[in-house]
Order: sequence, then C-alpha cells, then structure tokens
Amino acid sequence: NTYRGNFLLRDLWKIDENRQLQVMAWASRYQLKLFSDFTFFLTNQDNGQTDGIVQNDDRWLFGSDVAYRHLVEWEPVPVAFTLGLQTRSDDAQVQLGTQTYRNFTGWTRRSEVRQTSIEPYAQAELFLLPWARSLLGLRGAYFRYNVHNFLDQPYQPQGAKSDGLVLPKANLILQPFGEQGPLPSEIEALRNGELYLNYGWGYHSNDARDVLCSPRSPSDDECVPDSVTLPLAAGWEVGWRTSLWDRIDLAVSQWWLNLQQELVFVGDEGTAEVRPRSRRSGVEGELRVRIFDWLTFKSDVTLTHAVFSDGGWVDQAPRFTASSSL
Repeated sequence: NTYRGNFLLRDLWKIDENRQLQVMAWASRYQLKLFSDFTFFLTNQDNGQTDGIVQNDDRWLFGSDVAYRHLVEWEPVPVAFTLGLQTRSDDAQVQLGTQTYRNFTGWTRRSEVRQTSIEPYAQAELFLLPWARSLLGLRGAYFRYNVHNFLDQPYQPQGAKSDGLVLPKANLILQPFGEQGPLPSEIEALRNGELYLNYGWGYHSNDARDVLCSPRSPSDDECVPDSVTLPLAAGWEVGWRTSLWDRIDLAVSQWWLNLQQELVFVGDEGTAEVRPRSRRSGVEGELRVRIFDWLTFKSDVTLTHAVFSDGGWVDQAPRFTASSSL
C-alpha cells in the first residue's frame, strides 16, 4: 500500500526582456507499507515462521528552487547567465520488521531520518553561431544526514554526517541542417533537428543509515562506513531530436554512465550491500504527439546494459523500461 500527495507553487517574474526570476516551492507527503518474502522458509524453516519482511516509510518532503536568468548581448557571442539555488529536506520515519503471512513479529530497524541538501548552481549559455550554442555549468551539492535509532539494540546506525561535491557539466547543441546552418535541408526532419552532446558529473545519495559509522562488534575502537556518502557518476550522451508538422516531437540518444559505487539492497537483512564500480550504457527514445491543442500523447522507452567493472550483471538493474501517458 502506498500513497503520495504533492503540492507545488511556481511563479515567474519577467523583470525586462533580458532578465527574469523564477521561484518554486513544493511539499510532498509519502507513505509506504510493503510486504515481501524473498526466501520463503530458508531461515525460519524450523519455527513455523516465514522469512517475510515488512517495510514502512512515512515522510514529509519539502523543497525550493530559485533561478535568476540574465541575457547579456555581448558581441559576437551573446551569453545567458543563470544563477540558482535548490533545496530539499526529508523528515522520514523508516522501519523494517519481520512478518509471517502479514502478521507482524518484530522490528529489525526503526529510525528517524532527517536529510537536507543544498545545491547552488551557475550556468552560462553561449550563443556561438546562429546554428550552434553551448551550455557550461557548475553545481555544488551539500548533504546533511541525521539519524536517530529507536531500538534498544547494539550496532544500530545513529548520528550525523555531512558531505559535499562540486560537479561540472557541459552541453553542445548544433542545428547543421537548419535554415542558418552550414548544410540547410528541405527535409523537415533534418531542418528542425538538433544534434546534442552532453557531458557531466553527478552523484547518487546513499541511504543515510548506511553512511553513518556504527561499530560491527564491541571490539571495534574505530569504524569506517562501508558506503561513500555521495558516490560520483560520470555521464555522456549523444542524441538527435526533431519535430514534424508542429505536432510530433521525436528524440533518440545513446548514453553511458559510470558509477563510483553500487549499493544492492539485501531485503532479508535490511541492509545495503556495497558493490564495486559499475558501467551502464543504453539507448533511449522519446515520442510526443500533440493530438489536439488540449491533448498530448507521450511515450519513453529505454534499453540498458549494466555491468560491474569486475564483470557480472548489476543486481536488480532493469534492462528495459517504458512509460506512456495521455
């Protein structure tokens, strides 16, 4: 059983034709109760109980995004500068317990997690030529984790930790077959098309409970968490997008993603197993059709190849995903 309710408020102020300010604030309520039994009677085959687990998640999320954009008409290269700040806070009650036929039998983990991220960013969009533009960006990411343990059990994660990163990004967008391009074409799919190349550094944030230091045994004088707080991800993408008859938008891209660290959830233990570096690559397609001015069809398809750097498939990584909406 799951529930989510969202609230979002956004406004845009156009100060003048070259300057604008956009402000967004949002809040979300999320609840989840999930019953699972991955190994049936492997552990509890002699006591009449199953290996079932129950996961509870009850949280509030809050965030904001403020962005100021200023177009400067420099010659010969106009530049649009953007300065922004994004924030997000999670206040979550996260619990893992055992169950047999959905009858609760005990707690494994029971924590209050408060996690906050603050991310300032700067971007410069350079209009290099009538048919070429580039985006250069730099983003900072600061995370603060705070975990409180409610169980009277040893070696449960508890405490606070913070970490931060600085992440560069670069994009190049070309319209070589456009009216002002070096190879103008009469074919609409080529004339309206854009070739784009993206490169950047990102991250994925880990479970707050897995990045805190919790001794594994009474003899541990000093312990180091198994997980990197904010594992880095380096990504590349090359693609083509175009529009037809002012009604259809198409895009296809090839992408690559290298992750510094993989975490695989171990359901029966309620932990995340640290795995080595991984490499992903794939093809993604997008379709948008404006059937009427008030009705749009959207569809996305992705094929993914995900392997560990030392060989073997990445556990639980989907190879095919698709979504559509009307």
